[in-house]
Amino acid sequence: MIDKQSDSNGNKELSDEEAQKLAKERDVEALVLKLGHKHLTLAHKHQTGTSSEPPPTIEDESWAMKHWWNPRVGRSSLFTAMLIGGFVALHLDDDTRAVFRFDVFVIISIIATPFIYISTWLATKKSFIMRSWCRKHDWKFSRDSAGTGLVGNTAALQKSKLYDLHGDSSYTMSKEFGANKVVLTRHKREHRGKQNTRASTFLFMNYEGQCPDMVIHGHHKTDLIKLPGQMPTVKFESDEFNSKWTVKSEDAKAAYDRLDQSTMEYLLSVDIPLIIEFIGGLLIIQSQVDTIQNRVRLIKFAQGLTMAVPDDLMPSIEMLPKDSDE
Repeated sequence: MIDKQSDSNGNKELSDEEAQKLAKERDVEALVLKLGHKHLTLAHKHQTGTSSEPPPTIEDESWAMKHWWNPRVGRSSLFTAMLIGGFVALHLDDDTRAVFRFDVFVIISIIATPFIYISTWLATKKSFIMRSWCRKHDWKFSRDSAGTGLVGNTAALQKSKLYDLHGDSSYTMSKEFGANKVVLTRHKREHRGKQNTRASTFLFMNYEGQCPDMVIHGHHKTDLIKLPGQMPTVKFESDEFNSKWTVKSEDAKAAYDRLDQSTMEYLLSVDIPLIIEFIGGLLIIQSQVDTIQNRVRLIKFAQGLTMAVPDDLMPSIEMLPKDSDE
């Protein structure tokens, strides 16, 4: 009896200790489950786009806005420069023997590293600025041309005097306004197999009305841009308009009908060096500057153009809020 009682008492004391331990373990498990459930819920909301909280900041893009130095990018730039330096140092001589020029390797690595790093820093900063603007104004952004949405306009792009399908597009912004989609992209044009070092900004949007193939470009800076093909120049009655804008089209009568008084007055009121093309149901606007400020100016110009042209050519589209000053 005494052993059983002591055993019972011992069991009772052990049960109290175990109860305390179990209580603590349950509290910890409950906390872990609660945090895990919250994490999974937030992850699901971010994936489905139902979260009211903003998505996490992309560190690879945000660092360029905070400071100029990033060790990881620095190491990557050095490694890339060393690869370039090693290749050049090994293939510098025309001799069939493989002679490694260590001095050339060191010089190229030292010179190329800061250039690669600065280029990466500027590209990262530009990408972050454009992505941030797109998030603020509900536009889509892509570093490549995946979001252009121009697949259905291949025929028009092939006939374009401005855009080259074989070029390289990047930093793409797009937004849909009902049935109309507006796309902006940075594009390097390829001409006769040689890549042009200068890139342009292109704005694309569809129009449903009838319009002859037509190129409109301003004078001064854009006069230096060579337009492929021999399109005749269309002269208008307004000397003021002819002195500021050049219109080229194969169908002069149709060009007169499309560029009515309202459109001409609007073009006279703007002072932006650009080229406009109406081709096969696609409006293309080209500018030589690719900054977010210039893209906003292009969007505002296109917005004003939709309100100035005849209604049967394209509807008026408000692409940016009236109080937008960015």
